[in-house]
Amino acid sequence: MCRAAGLREVSLTADDELECRPHKALITGIGRNFNRELGHKAFRTACAVSLDTPLDVAIDTLRRNVSRALSHPQSTIRLMVQGDRYWYSEATVAEVMADVLLIDRQGHGLARSIRFGDGCGDSAMPAAICVCEPYKGHVRRAADVRSNAASGTSSDEASTMTWLFRHDVVDGWRVLRFLCSLFFEECPLTFERLRLRHEDKKRRQQRGFVGHFLRGAGSAFGIALLAPAALMRLGMLGIASSSIGVRRQFYMHAVVSLARLKELSHVHRTGGTSSTLTACIAAAFFAADPTRQRAVVGSNILFDPDAPQGNHVCVKMASLSRPRIGERSVLTGAARTLNAPSQGVADLVIGNVTRAFVKGQLPRGVTRAIDRRHDAMDFLVSNLPAFDSSSPTVFDLQTLREFTEWAPSIVYVIGVEDDLFCDFYWAVRPSFSTQAFMRTFASVSGAKDVHTHLADSY
Repeated sequence: MCRAAGLREVSLTADDELECRPHKALITGIGRNFNRELGHKAFRTACAVSLDTPLDVAIDTLRRNVSRALSHPQSTIRLMVQGDRYWYSEATVAEVMADVLLIDRQGHGLARSIRFGDGCGDSAMPAAICVCEPYKGHVRRAADVRSNAASGTSSDEASTMTWLFRHDVVDGWRVLRFLCSLFFEECPLTFERLRLRHEDKKRRQQRGFVGHFLRGAGSAFGIALLAPAALMRLGMLGIASSSIGVRRQFYMHAVVSLARLKELSHVHRTGGTSSTLTACIAAAFFAADPTRQRAVVGSNILFDPDAPQGNHVCVKMASLSRPRIGERSVLTGAARTLNAPSQGVADLVIGNVTRAFVKGQLPRGVTRAIDRRHDAMDFLVSNLPAFDSSSPTVFDLQTLREFTEWAPSIVYVIGVEDDLFCDFYWAVRPSFSTQAFMRTFASVSGAKDVHTHLADSY
């Protein structure tokens, strides 16, 4: 049965306005940007995960995992929000599940109504709500699902599980790690594998006092040597696209193979998969808009990954120029810029500044300047590796952007096994060719399941 989320708190009182109770935290930093626009230009962000399993089986797995997660008093799923405060609910497991896990068996648009129902009052709401429904998407037709089931390659049913979450209280990484993981019997985190590999490498490097000292001295000397070039790169970021002017919205969904990006990296020496993907997007960007000679692009950097709440993602930025000939030269040229040692120093500076910006630690004037520069980026790549594998299988995943005004242009990239699920929410100039972008991006990256259909709940 479909039901609206229950409300467990009354409206804010005068006492609440005067004093923040110890168990309630104030929304600060980048979360305030979302909170100010809630119900007008901003709504719940959503992550819709389509699974190769019947709806009832998916719901049983989710209930079992949620019940286990709720045993922790500071589980992400316990987060509540009211006005500009959030806290962890002390409600029973049954009460939280009744408010947070909702079923829409007929696909009557419950996710959409919840997404647009927030911000219409000052009642308390769960920070994240999950809607479970049969799959109705654009990647698989009903006939395909039946055909796959007959051949034994998939279930005769598919389901979509959508987390609708308040971006002022929790960011996308925390949703993937602490909420989306509840959909699966097994889903080893890619981040944990990468972190263990990084820590092992760091331990090997730190063996021996002399070697450790020399490496530290060498790093300091290298940064000093690269500082002039890094300052030049920082200066080039000032030559950015203006966020003001005639723009239209462009949405595209695509799935890129991680193996394909590794192959491109090996053949064209474009570095890691993140820089290779960004280079592919840059190649399509320049092909789509012949008037653009330069693009300022950004990438998200995760910090404090273990916190169950908050927004802990800062940014690094680079200025890419249009090469003289060919999309392949764009690919290698962009990657060369992104991987340059002096760009690494610039990334360090920008990352530290934007980290303070995200946490709300900068003066108001500096914050406004960063807001303007942030909105004027040509595109921002939000790349979050989620799971090395999953059971049941994820065959599609769509991210729904919170703001109705798409500035800056953002590409959300979520990695599950070999698939990188990409959602482009861009505000583009009249000179931008949608067909040229789609054609070039698919050609360079080998993307599949490319379409321009927004999720129904958007």
